[in-house]
Amino acid sequence: MMEPNMIRTDVREILYDAVSSVMQEAAHRQLDLQVDLPDPIFRECDEAMLYSAFSNIMTNDIRYSRSYIRVGTEQENDKVRIRFEGTVMRSRAVIVNL
Repeated sequence: MMEPNMIRTDVREILYDAVSSVMQEAAHRQLDLQVDLPDPIFRECDEAMLYSAFSNIMTNDIRYSRSYIRVGTEQENDKVRIRFEGTVMRSRAVIVNL
């Protein structure tokens, strides 16, 4: 198992990269891809590991969603929630707390 390479970074940029990696497939499947990432989210994290997790979630959403995918963030004080939402059989969400 690799050791995490923890650095302070804007998690929003990692999310944008993950979203960008699936945009073409979402368009091909005629999915409505909505992204709402308004504020920077600075955290200590391993960029590669977090990108891998985000892109895995996005790839699964693309594969199994029927009409839309939403990615957004909610911030309350020092807590951040990243929400991945899509239509699989019925609406579902994957929430990542940072």
